[in-house]
Amino acid sequence: MQAPVRNTGARRYGVKTEAEARAAVRELAAKKVDLIKIWVDDRNGTVEKLTPPLYRAIIDEAHKNNLRVAAHIFYLADAKELLRSGIDIFAHGIRDQDVDDEVIALFKQHPNVAVIPNLPDRETTAADLSFAAETVPAAEIERMRNAVVTAKRRSSTESRPAIWRNSMPPAFASASAPIPARRSAGTRTRN
Repeated sequence: MQAPVRNTGARRYGVKTEAEARAAVRELAAKKVDLIKIWVDDRNGTVEKLTPPLYRAIIDEAHKNNLRVAAHIFYLADAKELLRSGIDIFAHGIRDQDVDDEVIALFKQHPNVAVIPNLPDRETTAADLSFAAETVPAAEIERMRNAVVTAKRRSSTESRPAIWRNSMPPAFASASAPIPARRSAGTRTRN
């Protein structure tokens, strides 16, 4: 099984060696991507996790090319090692167990690490959208709130993912679409 290393475009990178990992990062850097996303998650045992030597090479090479690295994670142990390795962004939080004092200390040592939160594992309410109010235009927040209210009026046969696909801005609605966060969410761009 190849360890998954993915970007938000059409190409997927499966790397087996540190040299391949570094070459993949250089290829992406040449394409002027905004960041590198890696998967350090076994997806419930269905894929092999990206190993620490491979993700350390990716993080190191990305930083040499002035790129940030986002890691899709699940496990507390992986979050700790990624923090020690210089990760810039966590795509989703730790979900296998509660955080402990050690990971909190690591986050304090790395105050610029960003965490992209998980959507709640329950029915979404209009109040839940407040998490995005500082970065998503007010008109979009209002549109999403109205969509949530409308969706609640529909029959309960419609699933939450369908509700979100119909109510979220296009950039957030499709996992395969590049998210223009650097322009619409007020984050900094890379020159």
